[in-house]
Formats: sequence, structure tokens, C-alpha cells
Amino acid sequence: MTENHEPRPEFVSHLEWQLKTALQREHRFAEPVKPQIGGKMKIGALVLASALMGAGGMAVGNEVQEAKAQEIRVLEAEGRVEMANLELEIVRSQFADIDRLFESGMVDEESVLEARVMVAQAEMSLAVAQIDLEELRLTGRAPDDDLTASLVDERDFVTERLTHEERAAQEWYQMAFRRYIRMQELYEIGAVERRDLSEAELAVRESEGQLELLETRLTQRHQFLAGEITTEAAELDWEAQEAESRIKVLEGLLDTTLQELRSVEERSEAGMVQEVEVRQSRLELMRVELELEMARLRLEHIRAGGGDTQEP
Repeated sequence: MTENHEPRPEFVSHLEWQLKTALQREHRFAEPVKPQIGGKMKIGALVLASALMGAGGMAVGNEVQEAKAQEIRVLEAEGRVEMANLELEIVRSQFADIDRLFESGMVDEESVLEARVMVAQAEMSLAVAQIDLEELRLTGRAPDDDLTASLVDERDFVTERLTHEERAAQEWYQMAFRRYIRMQELYEIGAVERRDLSEAELAVRESEGQLELLETRLTQRHQFLAGEITTEAAELDWEAQEAESRIKVLEGLLDTTLQELRSVEERSEAGMVQEVEVRQSRLELMRVELELEMARLRLEHIRAGGGDTQEP
């Protein structure tokens, strides 16, 4: 899910530093460099000499530009690692505070679970950022997350990233499941409405689906490296898994939306809400039904060998 939010002050400050540094480096590259007497010619002299020789100068110039671009890419990746480190420090401190409050009885167990999930998410973000930086330094290219990506110096960066993502997804699922159990208890004593229980169940479905997708991705990656599946078969299977997961989530959302509509209709009959709210709920139900139908059609298309279709 995409969320619009204002960037944190730390991120803005770090971005400004990145831009200033990049400009300073670009200015330094632009300045002519004199060759040392009796030593090797520096890049500036090489570029000038090559330019005098014609086409060769263009090749060297491109190499210099690529070196500059690579330096900036590494700088940006290092910045992401620094930011991930800062975020992890913050959430760990928050978790320690919440844990102390829980021990003193001032917050409930759910608050601790949420804080633990945030720590797991921050740890995953830092680990992935570090892996991305290491791959970038080795290859000079942006990290490759494709299922069919090649090993780099016999290192499987794809599996490393997926492993960390899977661990974080497990934390999300455990939290969602425990919250659902707690909501069931509250519903049985009449402390919450059926809608609240349905939303908790939907959260379990979503987190479970994400975890299953990551587990499938890891299995497919291992199968591909072992030569057990072809690139085409792996990609089609992955698209089918994504479609099935989306259908499962939409089915849960459909149940929740239908229950919400019934609740709104009951409140409307009692004069508690206006008719416009009923129409809005009906429209939302139609939207979910349409998305579910499109997702099912997409899955049929993939299973028929189509693949690579756009999300509805």
C-alpha cells in the first residue's frame, strides 16, 4: 500500500548533504588536473590527450562520466545505510521504553508486539540496504532483484534480501494473528463489533499472503539456481502466486465490505445515518467485487500461459 507522507527532517538534511557533496565532487572532476612529472598522468590529462586524438577521447570521457555516476550511486546507497541505522536506533529505543511501560502495567501486550514488529522491520531495512550497497560496489550497477539474477562472485544477493524480508514478514504475521485472537475474545464478550473482528481477520490474510509469497519466491529462486525450472516457468509460477494471494485478500475484503454495508443499512433504517452513506457503502462493495473479478480473470490468463499482464 502506498502512503503519502512528509519526509522526516533527518532525511531532508541528509539529502541536502548528498546534493552538496555530489556538486562538490562534480566541480572537482571538472577542474583540470596537471600530470605529475615523472609519474602517471591523472584522469584530467588523459581526457585532454584523448580528446585531441578524436574518437578515443569520447570513450575516455564516457568512462569518466560513468565513474562519476557510479560514485554518486555509491554515495546514495551509503546514505540509505546511514538512514536505516538511524531509524533502527530510534525504534530500538522506543521498544525499550514500551517494554518498561509494559512491565509496569501501563501499556498492553499489543503495544509491545507492535514495537517488536517495528524493530524487525527496521532491522530488515538496514540489512537490505547494506546488501544493496555491497552488490553495487561489486557490480557497479543497481541491485538486481530478479528471480533469474546471476550470482555475483558466487554470492546470492537475491536470496539474502528475500531471507531478511521473510523474517520481517513472519513478525508481521505473528502480530496480526495474536491481534485477531484478542479481537475474537473481545467480540465474544460484546466489547467490539463484528466489523472490528473482520478487519483483524483481513489483516491476518494480508500478512499471511505476503509471507507465503516470500516463501514461494525463495523456493523458486533455489529451484532456478539448481536448474530445476526455466526462467519462463519460474516467472509464470510467480505471477500465479501473486494473483492467488491477491484473490485471497480481496475475498476477505469483500466479506468485510459486505458486513459494513449491512451495518450501514441497519443504521440507516434506524435513522442514525444518511442515505448517502448507504450509497457510498454499496459503491465500495461494487468496487471490491470488480477488483476480485478482474483478479480471477488475470489468474485464468496466467494459467493459460499468458503471463505478464497489468494489475487491474
